[in-house]
Amino acid sequence: MERGGGGSSSGGGSGLEDNRCACGRTLQMVGVHVTPTTGGQFELRVAATDSIEFLRRLVSKRLRVPKERICLLYRDRHLREGTLEENSIIDGARITLLPSVETGLLVL
Repeated sequence: MERGGGGSSSGGGSGLEDNRCACGRTLQMVGVHVTPTTGGQFELRVAATDSIEFLRRLVSKRLRVPKERICLLYRDRHLREGTLEENSIIDGARITLLPSVETGLLVL
């Protein structure tokens, strides 16, 4: 089950913890370390069942950058779709944030 919005918190300790979603199901929470290539690592707490899109929105909000410019890598693989669980992202995982660079070149 995927949560659509805000129930995840950022920061906090490490290790697994259980929270409940609105339907009462227990969610396994994981801490992921987001490491921008430009520096300034931070941690986010999200549910293992949260989507990559939801994670991108959290990073976007945290950095005040449009989500379209957020490119996340895990184990040298571009995270595009699915859930954290489906992408084998576990508690303590390190996710690399690449800056999205616009070249300004026009293709004619």
